[in-house]
Amino acid sequence: MLEDAYKEMEKKQVSKQTENKFSEEEMGELKEIQKQYIAVQNKLGQLSITKLRLEQQFNHILRLENESKEEYKKTQDQEQEFINTVTEKYGDGQLDLKTGDFEPDKEENNEKNVKKDENDKK
Repeated sequence: MLEDAYKEMEKKQVSKQTENKFSEEEMGELKEIQKQYIAVQNKLGQLSITKLRLEQQFNHILRLENESKEEYKKTQDQEQEFINTVTEKYGDGQLDLKTGDFEPDKEENNEKNVKKDENDKK
């Protein structure tokens, strides 16, 4: 009787142990889920690094764009200064960029001739 009771208790313990242990299939599924998490985490890390690099490139492009805008503005100022200087020297007219020939406007030409005549008379 005591032996039977002992055997019965042993069966219950073995049964409980089997009930508390995951099957190989469940363990395999759990490992697959863990692998998926690791893969997703790696992908998120790679995406974060890619995003960081793109942000750095974008910031570099913005700096270059701003520098180029400043250069453009300086060139415009330089052009305007040049135009003012040559207009003061030659008056209004048309410049042939290929030959460098300058054709004064007719009105400007007449005014210069009048001023020249006045200066010559003095």
